[in-house]
Amino acid sequence: MTRFTTDHLKTFVTVIEYGTFDAAADVLGVSPSAISQRIKVMEQLAGKVLLRRTNPVTPTQAGQTYCPAK
Repeated sequence: MTRFTTDHLKTFVTVIEYGTFDAAADVLGVSPSAISQRIKVMEQLAGKVLLRRTNPVTPTQAGQTYCPAK
């Protein structure tokens, strides 16, 4: 399994929980760009798309590995 930082995983779960990058950014106190960059890094490390950029954002099948409750 790919190793992500705590910030990566917290960001990933927050995006799924709140449904948008903007909402997750507000909750985490960072910019939407920072959220986007963290998710991009996660996807590069995993070598797979982890989130569907829909409204609300949802995990792909690969993303469910890191957030199976959703």
